[in-house]
Amino acid sequence: MSADDADDAQRFRELAYRLASRAIQTSETPWDVPQSVLDIAKRGVAEAARQHNALVITSAVPAELMSLVFAFLPPADRVFASHVSQHWRAISLATPSLWSDIETCWHTDHVQTFLRRSASAPLHITAHGDNCYDNFVGPVLTHMGRFRTLSLASNHLLMATVCAQGNVWSMLRDLRINPSGIHSPSPGSLQRLLSLCPLLISLSLDFLYVALQKPVTFYVPLLRSLRVMVSARSLPLLIPDLCVVRHLEVRARYEGGDGDPDLLKFLVGTDQPLNNVWLLEDQFCARANEMDFVRILHDCSGDEQAWYLTSLEHMFHATSLVMDENTLPNIQLAPAPNLRTLTLLDPDWSDWEKYYDDTADMPWSCPVLQVVRIGYMSDEENSSSPPVVLRTALYRFLHGLLGFSKSRHLSRLEVWNATVPEDDKVRLEIFVDEIHFATDASWDPRPKDTML
Repeated sequence: MSADDADDAQRFRELAYRLASRAIQTSETPWDVPQSVLDIAKRGVAEAARQHNALVITSAVPAELMSLVFAFLPPADRVFASHVSQHWRAISLATPSLWSDIETCWHTDHVQTFLRRSASAPLHITAHGDNCYDNFVGPVLTHMGRFRTLSLASNHLLMATVCAQGNVWSMLRDLRINPSGIHSPSPGSLQRLLSLCPLLISLSLDFLYVALQKPVTFYVPLLRSLRVMVSARSLPLLIPDLCVVRHLEVRARYEGGDGDPDLLKFLVGTDQPLNNVWLLEDQFCARANEMDFVRILHDCSGDEQAWYLTSLEHMFHATSLVMDENTLPNIQLAPAPNLRTLTLLDPDWSDWEKYYDDTADMPWSCPVLQVVRIGYMSDEENSSSPPVVLRTALYRFLHGLLGFSKSRHLSRLEVWNATVPEDDKVRLEIFVDEIHFATDASWDPRPKDTML
């Protein structure tokens, strides 16, 4: 201890002695004197801590910006942040939205703390887990008028209790219902629940959907996004009712045999041109350019994808196309007169060579194609040397299949996460204006807006 610290300690002892002596002489309960002196010391320590924290750089961050930082923390860490300093605590408690994400599996006291601190902010509720029923029906359900998003486990008791309330959830915009074990809500309970959510915009049903007495949009007329699991044989009957839904994501359950229809034909229809298309293994995704119109089909068969790639009507509208190694058909691709960007994900060049041979060396008609991207998804867990793409394969693909030449140039060629050895005998620059080689583990051309 330094001399200054020793002097301060001595003065503190003298001050404590004077305070204690005065308190003992005036107090009717002298046994409380030690606690009183200790409380004074704690207040001094707290004041010193506040003055110290005021000099820390985070204290200069505006409260509005600090609350945005807190919003990136998981809910449990927001509680810890509120105990770091009085400044942080004041910010967090003055921001009700930080306490609006609630999971009913938490301890009841924890749930009630979040409900109290959320004030009148819209709530985002996840009703799953062991305490799901007691916490949801107890403290949470009384705030149903503030529900903005709700993820609900569909056990029969919980669904019956929710439907029995009869109150309209006027703020609810996003509802996800998950099966609890083997239980799925009956059509009757689902109808009653949807009738309580007239302003619902997004709905996700993670169980086998059974047709309701009326179209789902009758109960939720503002619905714009729907994720649903359906029987493959019932989807053609349901599609007319779902055509007004802007974002439709379907996972089909097939029964096997000849009775299962080709669902992609029913899903994409012909009413809305789909410009941006992804064909990835067993998934189909397409989006319109001008509007938020999306169609997604999981467990999409290779025959269905081949049908799309050879459909004159649908390929006419495609302006961007992403294909992986499993989606190349063995018959001539339909002309794509408006295609401007083509992306090949993890291509197998032997398949393209076979396609080229099977189609009698006929070039694929893409007259306005400007950008070709060829890339491989990086696998950090099984990282090894990057794939090697020979310039001869690129030359045969670009020149032989796509028809680029000295008189018809490709604006840009991109090769991601692959090695392209130099080859003096193959000059891609003859018909490619710009060639870009890049390595980026985060490169991912797959669609970002699927609800799964």
